[in-house]
Amino acid sequence: MKSIFLVLFFLITFVVNAQSSANWFKSGSVKLVYRPSPLFYVFNQSTTNKPGSPGWLMVKVKYTASSKKKGNKVMWLDDIIMETEVIVPGSYQSKNVTVLLKGKTNFWSIPMDGKTHQALGCIPPQVIARFARKGNKIALSKIIARVTFYTAGRKILMRLYSSSGSRVRNYFNKLGGAVSTGMVTVEDIVMPRTKTPWVAINYELFDVIKPDPQK
Repeated sequence: MKSIFLVLFFLITFVVNAQSSANWFKSGSVKLVYRPSPLFYVFNQSTTNKPGSPGWLMVKVKYTASSKKKGNKVMWLDDIIMETEVIVPGSYQSKNVTVLLKGKTNFWSIPMDGKTHQALGCIPPQVIARFARKGNKIALSKIIARVTFYTAGRKILMRLYSSSGSRVRNYFNKLGGAVSTGMVTVEDIVMPRTKTPWVAINYELFDVIKPDPQK
């Protein structure tokens, strides 16, 4: 009798946990674009975009939250991590290589309001210029990206790709295997919006990003 009770308990716990993290996001999209840096004037000097620079590589993410309420109050998801992975053809130490650029955005809380939300992953122009095989730009047609939303417990809430074709999905699925051989990986280089010139632009359109922990 005791063993039956334990089995039922674990089954119920599994179902509750599965439901608690399932179907929080309905759909989403990822778009890659280049954007020139905004111009700021500091100490009587202007920061200008250098000739030939494509600007920042922006990973523009849209995701639609499910509509969930408890009574008449909208439910919220706390401590959500958005991990961004961008793969570009590059050059490193005089060799042609594949480069994996990675970064994280930690959200404080996201409302399940049934609306479309926005997020950004931003790669500085110097990074693109560093790895470009020719000139300072890498063609957008040669860049692919994957964005994954995780709970604090590392459960996947949603995974999005920069292309709906199976080629991009299959390539990312092979990471860690033969595809990773000879790949150059750069961690924490895809910056959250709060660490870019766009930190205070249209901030009401974006979910709240957690500040870095105090050291």
